[in-house]
Amino acid sequence: MTENVSIAKAQTLAALERLAGKGPESRGRPALEILTDEDDDINISIIDIENGAVNVKSYRDASALEKAIQEEKCFRIISIYSESTIDPLEVSPHVLEKILSRYEVHSDFMHVVASFGDEPHLAESSCSNMAMKSTDTGDIEISYQIRYVEENFRKGMSNPWSFRHTGVYHKHSTSSDLFILLQPQQNATGERKLLGLGKNGSLKLQQCPFMLHELLFSAYFENWRWYHRYLADRFSSVNDLAMVVRPANAEAASSFERVQSLRNVNDFILFSSGCCRGDLEVLEGFASLRNHESYMDPDNLKSEITRMRGYIESADALQERIRNAIDLVGYTLMLHNQMETAKVDKELRDMTGELKQLTEQTVGLNTEMKKMTQDTIDDSVTVKIITFVSAFYIPGSFAGTLFGMNFFGFDAIHRRIVIANDFWIFIATWIPLTLITIGLYLFVVWMNPRTKGKRGAHWLWQRPSRSQLPLSEEKGLNDSTLSVP
Repeated sequence: MTENVSIAKAQTLAALERLAGKGPESRGRPALEILTDEDDDINISIIDIENGAVNVKSYRDASALEKAIQEEKCFRIISIYSESTIDPLEVSPHVLEKILSRYEVHSDFMHVVASFGDEPHLAESSCSNMAMKSTDTGDIEISYQIRYVEENFRKGMSNPWSFRHTGVYHKHSTSSDLFILLQPQQNATGERKLLGLGKNGSLKLQQCPFMLHELLFSAYFENWRWYHRYLADRFSSVNDLAMVVRPANAEAASSFERVQSLRNVNDFILFSSGCCRGDLEVLEGFASLRNHESYMDPDNLKSEITRMRGYIESADALQERIRNAIDLVGYTLMLHNQMETAKVDKELRDMTGELKQLTEQTVGLNTEMKKMTQDTIDDSVTVKIITFVSAFYIPGSFAGTLFGMNFFGFDAIHRRIVIANDFWIFIATWIPLTLITIGLYLFVVWMNPRTKGKRGAHWLWQRPSRSQLPLSEEKGLNDSTLSVP
């Protein structure tokens, strides 16, 4: 027996070293993240029940606690507290080693201890660290961890629920029962229910020690129902919006917010489902305990198992609905994008058709411009020809007007027009006037600075070449050849 005690103590010390990160096989977090550093910073209470009387003592001093644990009691509950779920347990490594060594606690309990100092970890949601050791004499050692949710009643918080955990160690023998409870906070719900049992309830608990496990289950597991309803309400509010959004009105920003909210709810439900599976493992562990009917009420245990399975199935169903809602939001946004793409394609086709019509109209206008340019050139040439011809007959008309047509007469006898003998005067006047007119034209054209610098300048009797045409006229003649009648 002494050898077994030494082995158990050695295992406990080795586990503590690994927990503190001192051993060669250490893989855990530093002990100061899980336990407090100083012996004077402990916060531990011991509840002794004897003949229905409950005696509660709190300890802040390590030496006083060491004296208290040396006392022999038939029914003892040691509660080790944390200031909050995310804070270390208020027990130093030295004091914890004293407690574990005094009661020869199996090293499996160290896995439960190592989970504290932080909120329940995502990677350990389904891990209950359930361990049971039993002997033929009826002695039983049980250690496990339950995870649950509780309302935090914090104002201004987006999530009114907090994940918490409680560690339990139970050493049962025919003569005594020892419980070590790792509490996430002072005055926890389970402890309040324990202290509120009254004398009759405490006496019954002393007679049926396993009833304490049932008390913890009833104190915490029922919260899963209300938490899942809270998540379902959050899901419904987002899902209702997703169901009424038309693809034409879908927006990328609002769709992203809905998917983000749905995935957040999905993360919570996944974690809660894992915690429920870990709690179910604890319940089924008690159900598999040999002769468990003699320790616990089988009907109550069966009811707890049934409810826990229901919580898990409800969480699974909610996960499916959340995935469907996420798919709906994604499909709606995808359909919106397809509609927008089709709309843009239609607008591009319409613009292409309009551009084609404009091109055809432009071609028609160019044709008209070519025709107008050709007509303008023809008219210009005609006017110039008339002007050139006028340069000859206008001086003659002027001379004829000047002399009053006295150079011509009518012979009534011979009935013919007779030219006067001094007709040469008309010729002598007409020809110089014509030459003077042509000379003045040439002089004006030659001396005009505009005409000198103008690309299209040409003599009156010349037909303008292509290089002499203005650009607008030249473009109009690119595809046609003009002829002057």
